[in-house]
This record gives sequence, C-alpha cells and structure tokens, in this order.
Amino acid sequence: MPPEEKDLLCQEVASLAGKPVEEITEAYGTLFDSDNPIHLRRQFRQACNVADIYEYLGLVEAGEPLTVTLKNGKTLRLEPMSMEEMSKVEIARISGLIKGQPETAAADADYLAKPLTEAVYYIQYNVCREAEDLPMEDFAAAVAKDLAAGNYDRILLDLRNNGGGSDGVIWPLFGVLRNAMDNGARLVGLIGEATFSSALINAVEIQEMGGVLAGEHAGGSVCHFGAVKTFTLPNSKVRGQVSSKYLDLNTLLDAAAGRGVEALQPDILVYQTLADTLSGKDTLVEACISAPDQQLVPANHYDAPLTRGRFLGLLYEAAGSPGVEIREELPFADSFGIEWYLPALAWAKEAKITLGGADGAFSAARPITWKEAAVFLGRTAEALNLKPDPAEKHAGPVPAALAQGGSQEAVTRAWDLGLLPADADFAQGLTRSQGEELAAGLKTLLD
Repeated sequence: MPPEEKDLLCQEVASLAGKPVEEITEAYGTLFDSDNPIHLRRQFRQACNVADIYEYLGLVEAGEPLTVTLKNGKTLRLEPMSMEEMSKVEIARISGLIKGQPETAAADADYLAKPLTEAVYYIQYNVCREAEDLPMEDFAAAVAKDLAAGNYDRILLDLRNNGGGSDGVIWPLFGVLRNAMDNGARLVGLIGEATFSSALINAVEIQEMGGVLAGEHAGGSVCHFGAVKTFTLPNSKVRGQVSSKYLDLNTLLDAAAGRGVEALQPDILVYQTLADTLSGKDTLVEACISAPDQQLVPANHYDAPLTRGRFLGLLYEAAGSPGVEIREELPFADSFGIEWYLPALAWAKEAKITLGGADGAFSAARPITWKEAAVFLGRTAEALNLKPDPAEKHAGPVPAALAQGGSQEAVTRAWDLGLLPADADFAQGLTRSQGEELAAGLKTLLD
C-alpha cells in the first residue's frame, strides 16, 4: 500500500477483478492442491498478489491492472510489476501498525515451555521433530519437573504454528501430560490454519486424551494423505513430492470416529481479532486463561459413531469409575496408553467384560455393534451383581438380531434387565447419543 493511502490498511476486501473473493479463491483451487476450504483459503492468501496467476486463470488480461474493491466501497487499481520493481516501491504495511508481540508469539525454536500464570502452563510445539540441542525425552522431563514444582490446573499445548513432521516425536511429552491430567490438570490444545499433517494427528490425539481443542479450524484434514516421499523425474531431473499413505484417523482414534477428509474443527472456536493483533495480544491464549472450567469441555458430537472404547468408558463412568491399577503393561496390545478411557479398558479386562481378541488387541476405535453393546452391558451387569427383576423383564424373547452367535447369557441378562431398547433397529450401528442412553440406563439400575 502506498504510504499516502495507509488509511486503507486493515480494510476488508469485498471483490477482486469484479468477482467476490470467495469465487476467486475457488478459481485458485484449480492450481493449488487442497483437500479442504480452510487450506485453500490459506494458500490463496499466500499467493493472492501474483499477477501471473490472475492472468493464467483468465481473471485479468495480461498487463492490465487488478481492480480491488473494499467493503467500504472504495475501489483500487493495482498495476502489475516485477519483483525488482516491487522492491524499490515504498510500501505501508500492517506490520508497521503492530505495537508489540504477545508472550506466546511464534518462537524460533522447535519447542519451548514456560508458565504464563501461577495456574496456567504453556507449551509451544512448532515442528514435529527432535531438536538437535534438546531431545524430546529431555524436554518432557523438564516439563514434568516444572509441573511438579508448580500448582498448574491448566496446560496449553500450542500447535498453531506446526506444519508437521513426524507425529510420534511428541509421545514422551504426551506421557507427562497424561500424568498431569490424571492429577486434575486440564489440557487445551491450540490449533489454527497452519496446523497441518503430523501436527494435525497430534491435535486429534489431544482429544483422544480427553483434552479439548481451541482456536480456529485447522488447515489440515482429519483423514488425509501423508508420509511424503520425494522423487526425481528421470529425463528432466525435476524434483517432486508425493504422498505415499492415506491416514484414516477415523479407524485409528475414537476422537476421529465419523470424521473424514474435512478440516479439523476446534471444540471451542476463538478467532484472533484485528484489534488484539494490532495491540500485541493473543486473543486465544487470553481466552483460555480467563475461561471458566465449564467452558473448556469437548464439543458434543452426538451423531458420531459409538466406538468400542468409548462405550466401555461410558459403562465405567456409570459404574462409578471403580479404582483400577494401570500397570506398565497396557490392557491390550493395541492400547496407546494416553486414552481418556484407558482406566475403563483396564477395568473391563480385569472384570472380564472383554478380554480382547486372540491377538491381544481390542480395536477400541472400531464402531460397536448392537450385539457387542449387549454383551458388554450384560457382562458389566454381572460384574456389578445386577440381577433381573421378574416383574420388570422385557416381554418376549431376545430379538433375533441379538440372539445369533455366542455370549447369549450376557445378552439375555442385558435384555432381562431392560438395558436394551425394545424398539431399536439392531441391524444399524450406534451413535454416541445412544451409547450415553444405554449407560444412563445402567446407572439408573445401580442408583
């Protein structure tokens, strides 16, 4: 922006080349690879000043100016110029209006941690890789020492500047955070448009731990292509990259159940405001510091598929969350060790509600069937010594859809206790909402 027109800085753009910004962004999608609109919008903003793209897309004639119409009605005509010409032009920038940087501004470090208040501890994780001068194991140990020395009831894990790398790097830190959560701390993951690839996976894992996500929609999709490999074309020697694996988190994590190739949404939506940017404040962090505990809760996805792990978690809570010892050996071969429902898995195995498969795995993220839900309910009732009251038994036999296969004693117990709805379509899958209703029925019997 020419210095004489610096009063136009921070004005919102309504249209470019006579077309709404949304239409121009969509046109950019023919050139920029993107699997969700959030990522495409970010790519557009990073390249919206390149005249060649407008010309190639047929939005502007070669050599002609680009018309920019602002929301306040003013129209500008921007002449195309080379990078060399641009470097010689005196320009007024929004950055010149910013009065300072917040304490949580992106740092030139792979990761860092520090207290923000006596009750809030902050961790910034900027790239999914081991820092050369600070291995993740050592960093996690330092965080554990800080948390033990303080009295923090809220931990902010900032992934807003993280574009990915290797999703497993953070696991030593997750172990520390899992321990802090078990001791009463709340974990809040911060995400934004730049949260991508492996950082996106880590964000969903925060939800798997029982933490919440706050901020703006992530640029990465829940299910996405990854494991990028490089290649060189044999004749031209042009180098390129290609994703070699489809990461279907929907089948790996309960927190991702029912989600697909879509931008990861935060549980708590908070946008960075222009006023805060100019005054050097972090809107999201300040909101997370001041928010009451009842606001820092996961969003309700009642229509999402009910997974085996989540249902056991609900039954465990309905049973009063009995004390259970989490040993070094995890309950099942495919347990991660950070799940919010991990105590439920250990309890269920100890109480013989489920022993897992022949391979020792449990498949916690797999959607549960009505037959499996009936078996888990019946075995839970048996473990809690609940016996059917003949006067309150369901009329009629167990429905045919539930009467097939093994574990009929457990199914019959659940049916006779009235824990299964008589009018359900047992051929369909269950939703989280239905799982909560089943668990509520068990709790009612216990009460």
